[in-house]
Amino acid sequence: MRALYRERRLVAVPEGDPLVRRAAVRLADLADRPVVLCATAATTTGLWPEGQRPRTVEVANVDEWLTVIATGDAVGVTAEATEHSHPHPGVRYLPLADAPPVTVRLAWPRVATHPATRTFLDHVRRTTGAVRAQA
Repeated sequence: MRALYRERRLVAVPEGDPLVRRAAVRLADLADRPVVLCATAATTTGLWPEGQRPRTVEVANVDEWLTVIATGDAVGVTAEATEHSHPHPGVRYLPLADAPPVTVRLAWPRVATHPATRTFLDHVRRTTGAVRAQA
């Protein structure tokens, strides 16, 4: 496994939320609001200091996560790529100023089981400089 890069965290809020007027949001701004967690993502209440953790609702997938946010039932925290991979007309993504970034990693089996593994790892190494192909 190799670290590829780091992404900043964003808060996802409904389009009309008062937080959209801010340039950035802090974790403390979310402590009194319900936060929706996606079962397939990495955000947990461990982001918040003990004693300042928000109430949470867990959903099964990103589509449900976006729906809960767009309807105003909760806000969400995510990595920056979500803004690009899952745009939603009812959701705004804002920088989360005091949350640590997410490290994006690439993992592969020690013994390559697919003939394209080495080619893929070489491509990632050339484009990011982060992976030594060992397949």
